[in-house]
Amino acid sequence: MDIARRLGGGTAFTTPSDREIVVTRVLDVPRRLVFDAWTSPEHIPHWMGPKAWTMRVCEIDLRPGGGYRFAWSGPDGAEMGFSGVYRVIDPPGRLVTTESWDGGAEVLNTLVLEERDGVTTMTCTVLYPSKDVRDAVLGTGMRAGLSEGLDRLEQRLRARAGSTGGKTTMEWKLEAVPIPVADVDRAKHFYSELAGFTVDHDNRFGEDFRVLQLTPPGSACSIVVGSGILPTAPGSVQGLTLVVPDIHAARAELAGRGVEVSEVEDLTAPGKSTVSHAYFNDPDGNGWVLQQRIHFPG
Repeated sequence: MDIARRLGGGTAFTTPSDREIVVTRVLDVPRRLVFDAWTSPEHIPHWMGPKAWTMRVCEIDLRPGGGYRFAWSGPDGAEMGFSGVYRVIDPPGRLVTTESWDGGAEVLNTLVLEERDGVTTMTCTVLYPSKDVRDAVLGTGMRAGLSEGLDRLEQRLRARAGSTGGKTTMEWKLEAVPIPVADVDRAKHFYSELAGFTVDHDNRFGEDFRVLQLTPPGSACSIVVGSGILPTAPGSVQGLTLVVPDIHAARAELAGRGVEVSEVEDLTAPGKSTVSHAYFNDPDGNGWVLQQRIHFPG
């Protein structure tokens, strides 16, 4: 039986099968902003959860197989929380996660974001292990709490879109950053064998023009080295930043391959976030930064 319920703000809840709840909301913002709001600790504590509750834990390891945990404190000292694992991360259109409330059964969430003319239709399908579990959830304050959260999400995203002067319907993807080097073969060895980057292609166009593209694991942006590409002096690029979920593990991995990496340095903004850095150079002196950031709700 398919029953639809609409609460304030235009959130629709349907039950297309005995084990599903489908949540639909139309948001007047580009989907890249919506996807970011669902996956970033910078945004999640400000919208997710019932209005009277405060998120005190927001832990995210955003990678397939990575985990997350969210926990809230509510009226009269009440507490609640859930955790899960990221199964599929396909920005900006799809996110699949498991979810287990403390002491509850595991469910599967599939978030799909479809955009047209800068307006995003958000569809979240929640698959429960049984009809009884699904019906028990429907009997709680789930719908009201989620609707309140999505109201705050829309307000936050509209403000964010407005801060850029209105809607941004184009998706801008940084494809590659050129790195000036003196010896392409030496750079190829360093980035592929020591740093662990993937070689996408290595093309020669005559004797004086060569293009080598490499991509860091998990990155949507590549680097390009070669001959005849840049007039810039080798080693003159600094501050290239690689964001990692575990900076100590990343540093150990690079050091284990023979890369000289600095010790980890921590910079903490009280009550806001801790940013950890480590530094290394390629053979030409181009400077790289490993970065891990941990946000605190507030």
